[in-house]
Amino acid sequence: MQEAFLHYVWKHKLFDLTPLKTTCGLPIKIIHSGEHNFHSGPDFHAARLALGETEWSGNIELHIKASEWSQHGHQYDPAYNNVILHVVYQHDREAFTLSGRQLPVLELKNRILPEAYPRFIKLTRNQAWIPCQPQIHKVPAMVWKPWLKQLMQLRLERRKDEWLRVFFQTHNDWDECLYRKVTERFGFGVNDAGFRMLAASLPYKYIHRVSDSLEKAEALLFGQAGLLNPNLQDPYGQQLFRDYSYMRHKWKLTPIPPVVWKTARMRPSNFPAVRLAQLAAFLQSRKRLTAQIKNLENVTQLSGFFSVKASTYWTTHYVLDKESKPRIKQISKSTAHNLIINTVVPFLYVYGMYRQEQKYIDRARILAEQLKAETNHIIRSWNRLNIQAQHAAESQALLELHNDFCKKKKCLNCEVAAYLLKI
Repeated sequence: MQEAFLHYVWKHKLFDLTPLKTTCGLPIKIIHSGEHNFHSGPDFHAARLALGETEWSGNIELHIKASEWSQHGHQYDPAYNNVILHVVYQHDREAFTLSGRQLPVLELKNRILPEAYPRFIKLTRNQAWIPCQPQIHKVPAMVWKPWLKQLMQLRLERRKDEWLRVFFQTHNDWDECLYRKVTERFGFGVNDAGFRMLAASLPYKYIHRVSDSLEKAEALLFGQAGLLNPNLQDPYGQQLFRDYSYMRHKWKLTPIPPVVWKTARMRPSNFPAVRLAQLAAFLQSRKRLTAQIKNLENVTQLSGFFSVKASTYWTTHYVLDKESKPRIKQISKSTAHNLIINTVVPFLYVYGMYRQEQKYIDRARILAEQLKAETNHIIRSWNRLNIQAQHAAESQALLELHNDFCKKKKCLNCEVAAYLLKI
């Protein structure tokens, strides 16, 4: 048996509810089973119970065996001091909080409804694209709509943790943090790791020092990306190499290995060199990222902010040293929207949360609902199941659902699966 199954049973009360008693014989009345916690700490927050004649508010912790409380070290963790009930499948040992309080225990071993576990096994062992694919058409909009909103909130919270980690790594510098996250997103999935390494190896202050010259900005980025060498035949490439060699020596820079860049089965417009050239144009012309993005209030303004084009050289190139048919390498509207939903929206959310300024949190949510739904292979797969995202907030929610729930078969944490397991 999995602990996740117990979470599902507790959350949806799929067990014999009368008469409920602790292992010590104290009557239990569940007023509110709590809010499911997907992060560290007790499994359910803000629960309300009546134990005997006393009403309690606090957290719920669940385990297969009660002895897992001490195995997991919860007795030493102050985060578990406010647990008001220990829900277990099998009671084999008493549990105590850090403060020394003995926890009341509810044992579910002989209470779980007989049909619950077979349904769970059938769902989680399904090998379709998503476990509930054969039944998903039965889920009504009244289940989907609130769940998608909750999924978008979960995605924002998860990204908040990622952004704050970078923010603290950059010594609480919002511009440096934003620069790193925007640069990473220019990898557009396939080359995210390369762009992330590039930004980490090249502090934003050096971009500022070449902001008067797009050519020098390109030299700095291409050189630091490991894509410049003395064997280049093109005069422009040679000049970039000379400029970078000077800056590298002056600022003691170490380029990243060029092997990180991927081009296989990729459209030329997404080649790392093209994205680097566009990034150079963006960073060279858009100074003080935080202040500018905070002052842009709608999709039209932000689209214009990201809508830059690479230098003239790249009109006839997708890579250095190899000419191609002329084509202006400008960031498209759809690409700008991708950057907004994946950088501006999470930035505004985390900035607003950190500074406790609600207007930025609200703007993040409004922007996500104003942008068109994204189009990628995951969203197209949802569409084939007749699940349609109305805007980017919902497409982000569907990405979160697939990547963090369906792929990991966390069905018992999913409202869609919970609905299907009950019908």
